[in-house]
Amino acid sequence: MAQVHPIPTLPAVHAQALGLLSDPSTSIPQLGQVVETDPALTVSVLRAANSAASAPVTAIGTPAEAIVRIGLNTTRKIITAAVVSESFNRLDYAGIDSSELWRHLFTTALVADASAWGAEQRSTAFTAGLLHLIGRMAMAQSDPQRYTQVAAIARTGHPILDAEANVFGYDSQSWGVEVARAWDVPDEIVEAIGGFSDGSLGPLAWVAWNGRRIAAALGIGDGVQSAEQMDVHGELSEEDEQLLSGLGGSEALLEQAEWMLGSVTTAKAA
Repeated sequence: MAQVHPIPTLPAVHAQALGLLSDPSTSIPQLGQVVETDPALTVSVLRAANSAASAPVTAIGTPAEAIVRIGLNTTRKIITAAVVSESFNRLDYAGIDSSELWRHLFTTALVADASAWGAEQRSTAFTAGLLHLIGRMAMAQSDPQRYTQVAAIARTGHPILDAEANVFGYDSQSWGVEVARAWDVPDEIVEAIGGFSDGSLGPLAWVAWNGRRIAAALGIGDGVQSAEQMDVHGELSEEDEQLLSGLGGSEALLEQAEWMLGSVTTAKAA
């Protein structure tokens, strides 16, 4: 294997937050105490709680109050996104359209969540969808100059995993597994990260792949390739339409993704 870059490290508070998010017994006070020690996490949950989508009557001023308003499940999603966003904040320098990437990640995650079964499995599926490109983000963050070469090759229609292997000597799917393991991500999510390209490594890998496919069918690229260039593009099936209907329709899905993107953008600007 060619030169392998260091795995990005998490600040202690972010590692603590991810640990709490992986524990289904975590309480609102526990999570609130961790969130309030980090400005970016605080801004994210306050932004979500005080947004028009949350129908606020009075402004929320503390993380604990914000978590109560938007709910623990939504808070888990927002905090996971904020942690990842803070860790990979230089992607635009690597030839990646970070806004489009985040639309892709949130849409994929929301569809994965809706495709799964059971409350706990659904929350895990959302995280798998959100983190499935963590290897790409780590490669782009650590070596933006070389990843710009990858992006240029991929935009000609060349398979992106092959382009990464040509430039780096390894691809982002395998590297994502290493990053996720170093971050103590649960094994089933690591498995999904390692199998998102074809969905063959188990149920979570399949829902991540399915989320990518539907995101592409809705015209959302992945920040490097357009929806038409991605290897999962295609027409929406009747089953897809039924799934989208359960989410309020494609417009409602995209609005939810934009709402989450707004929380991430605000956190990055804090």
